[in-house]
Amino acid sequence: MRRLDLKRSLYKIFIVLIVVGFLFAVLERVGAMDPIKGPVQQVTIPIQIGLFQVRNNISNFFQTLTEVGDLRNKNLQLEEENALLKAENQKLKELSKENQALREQIGASIEGKQGLLVAKTIGFSPIVSKKLLIIDKGKLEGVEKGMVVVVRNIFIGRIYEVSPHSSSIQLVSDPDTKIAAITDKNIRGIVSGQFGAEIELREVVQGKSLNPGDLVFTIGGSDIPRGLVIGEIKEVKKVERELFQRATVKPLIEQDKLSNIFILIDK
Repeated sequence: MRRLDLKRSLYKIFIVLIVVGFLFAVLERVGAMDPIKGPVQQVTIPIQIGLFQVRNNISNFFQTLTEVGDLRNKNLQLEEENALLKAENQKLKELSKENQALREQIGASIEGKQGLLVAKTIGFSPIVSKKLLIIDKGKLEGVEKGMVVVVRNIFIGRIYEVSPHSSSIQLVSDPDTKIAAITDKNIRGIVSGQFGAEIELREVVQGKSLNPGDLVFTIGGSDIPRGLVIGEIKEVKKVERELFQRATVKPLIEQDKLSNIFILIDK
C-alpha cells in the first residue's frame, strides 16, 4: 500500500514538473518572463560564473598534475642519460690517460727494454707492516712474482704476490726492500724501505759526498734493469764515528697518486 502511494506521489511530482516546464516555455515565448528575467539573472549569473571557475580550476589542477608527472618522468630520463654520458666521458678520459701513459712509457729509456703490461692500481694492502700496492692484473694476464714495475724510467717496485686477476707490488718504501743503487755522482749504496713509507740510501762510505738533490738509480742485477730512477736525495744523515752515512730519498712520484703502472715482461 505504501509503495503504491509512493509511486503515485512521484508520478504527481513528475507531472507537475512537466507542466511547470511547459508553462515557463510558453511564458518565455510570449515574453511574459521578461519582467523577472533580470532579477533572476542577477542571482543566477554569479552562481554560474563561480561554478564555471570552479570547473576550470579543477580541470587546470588535474592538467597540472598530469604535466608535473610528465616533467618528472622526463627529468628522470634526462638524469639517467646524463649519468650514462658522465660514465662514458669518464671512461674516455681514463682511456686517454692510459694511452698517454703508454706513449710516454714506450718512449722511456730502459736498459734491455722488455715487453710492457699495463695495469691499474686498486689500492694499498691493509697489512700495516708492509708497503704493498694492489693492481688489477694477475697470473692469467701473465704476471709473475719478481717482475719489475715502472712508470716511464722510474722504478716503482717488484711483484710480490700474484692472484688470478690481481697482484701486489712491493714498493721501494717497503721495509723488506733492499736494492743496489748508485747516485748521479757515481756513489754506491743500498736503498731500503723504512717503516712509515720512508726510503733511505744506506751503506755509503763517510768520505763520499752526498748532497740533497742528487738522483739515485738502480745499479742493475737481480733482474732489475740498470739506470731506473729510484728518487732524489732529500736529506743527508752523517754521524762522525760511524763507518757509513745515510740519506733520505724522496720518490719522484708519490705512491698514493699512481693510477697506471707498467710491468716489464719477457717478450
